[in-house]
Amino acid sequence: MRIYGSADGKIPPKAFAEVKHKSYGRGIKRRFDLPVAAVVAPGFSLPEVLRREAPRRSREDQVLAEEMIGLMEEREMWPVCQMRYSRHAFEGTREDDVRVTFDRGIRCRMDLQPLRPDCQDFEYDLLPEGTFLMEVKMNTVAPYWMRDLIGRHRLVRRKFSKYCTALERYGLRLPQSTDTPAPIPGPALASA
Repeated sequence: MRIYGSADGKIPPKAFAEVKHKSYGRGIKRRFDLPVAAVVAPGFSLPEVLRREAPRRSREDQVLAEEMIGLMEEREMWPVCQMRYSRHAFEGTREDDVRVTFDRGIRCRMDLQPLRPDCQDFEYDLLPEGTFLMEVKMNTVAPYWMRDLIGRHRLVRRKFSKYCTALERYGLRLPQSTDTPAPIPGPALASA
């Protein structure tokens, strides 16, 4: 689940469910837009909202909703951690340009609460104060100017998953190999 926006409305709230996975070494993200009112409502149930919303959507969204419901109800995969951070994003003007994001204030909580835009009530820090996480994303080979900047500043590529880091540091221990993922416990263990 993701929810964006600010409490003052300057950034309009937006919510969606998301499935992330790897395909041939590339990270793939698929999203299902959700009504913000449904996500912030007391007693929110993602499977119920997906069942209600999917029939009005494209066939692709319907398949994604079915997959998400299956992950939760058949494979018993449920969220066990919530994250928050502030992002500054920059992107080029062409489709194949570089996208660079800077995330700060990366925090998590293990006690699942209703999501609210711009909520600050997260107890655990993932990075030291004043530290930013920079992500560089591109659809093609890095352009010369980007390779030059990376070399000049001696930047090195590091993989960093905010969610997995939060689980390893403050919650569950994940298996070392990503080839055989362990099932994530259902909501009964979420507050453990």
